Amino acid sequence: MRVRLMERLWIGLGISLGLACVQATACSVPVFRYALERWRSDLFEVVLVHRGSLTAEQEAIARALDPDADVQPGAETGPVAANVEFHRLDARAEPPMELAGLRRQLPADLSLPAVTVRFPRLFGNPAVLWSVPLSSGAVRQILDSPVRRDLARRLIRGDSAVWVFLDIGDPARDDPAAALLQKRLGHLEKTLQLQSLDPADVAGGLVSVPEDKLRVAFSMVRVSRRDPAEQFLIRMLLDIEEDLREFKEPIAFPVFGRGRALFALVGKGIVEDNIDEACHFLTGPCSCQAKALNPGVDLLMAVDWDEEVETMAVNTRELPELSGVAGFGTGTVSAAARSPAEPAEPVAAPPAPAAPPAAARQGYRPLVTGLAVAGGAALLIVAGGTVLLLRRKGG
Repeated sequence: MRVRLMERLWIGLGISLGLACVQATACSVPVFRYALERWRSDLFEVVLVHRGSLTAEQEAIARALDPDADVQPGAETGPVAANVEFHRLDARAEPPMELAGLRRQLPADLSLPAVTVRFPRLFGNPAVLWSVPLSSGAVRQILDSPVRRDLARRLIRGDSAVWVFLDIGDPARDDPAAALLQKRLGHLEKTLQLQSLDPADVAGGLVSVPEDKLRVAFSMVRVSRRDPAEQFLIRMLLDIEEDLREFKEPIAFPVFGRGRALFALVGKGIVEDNIDEACHFLTGPCSCQAKALNPGVDLLMAVDWDEEVETMAVNTRELPELSGVAGFGTGTVSAAARSPAEPAEPVAAPPAPAAPPAAARQGYRPLVTGLAVAGGAALLIVAGGTVLLLRRKGG
């Protein structure tokens, strides 16, 4: 009865969101391409918590986190371009209003200075995502990882989506689900066709590449939950929905645009219908240009997307090193291809934070992320999104 009621709400009242999208106008550019070119990444809140002054070495490490920091004389590189807003919080002083609740969320035994990370404010989850003592290794893991570099290259190359397949370490469950996903993606690559671009959209600058350079392309990257170099990425993925950490099943996340994760497919929810739904949405025309009225949650990535989109044409040639991740490693390395002997990031992952209370997580599932700007329409979508998420999780 509960599901039927939600379905009625979704069908009967979801029109409100449609009306909001009409106001935001539609276009013929595929969602994946419009998102890559137009949707600026939401900013993660990165806070340096310290007590008193920092040493010169600590200050140099912290500067890499601050996108507004000046390049120091003699430094090889400045701050990495990443979607972060950087704050400092002196534990001895009264915190500013926007950081007032942060200090209470930190572990009592956390060694200072430390770096904490929270999702973008629009996401609606105020809990601390990551909290570790300040070090160059900690900064590196927050800003960058081999899989995130690989994701960026594939997306800029023109992939419609890169599916991150999160293993649980059980081949009996991981391998069949990964094989099904890979096979279905190959089928969709051959059968899905992009809608022709409206000349008015091209003339209006809504897409920067010729129509013949747009293509349907899907790829998959497998990531082990035990990979030490990817612990921050894994934590982000598992926290984009309030209950994903509870599932001991393989999980697949389609990532598109500028590193935006769509809804998660969990365990028995990794089926052809759900894969098709995601791929059809991503390759279909952008029916609503307003980012906040579209599903998805941004990931923290150290990429200067504006520069890369502007300077790199979408084609099949081998891409040069991304300038946006300079200083944080070279070469395209996927989780599946990385050698076990390759040294991983030595920073240990902090303990998983407690899930935030339900009241703090309303509107924080991917299908309704950012819909606060839609006012009353967003509240209706929360109910309807539950139905879809139950199906995607095999419920």
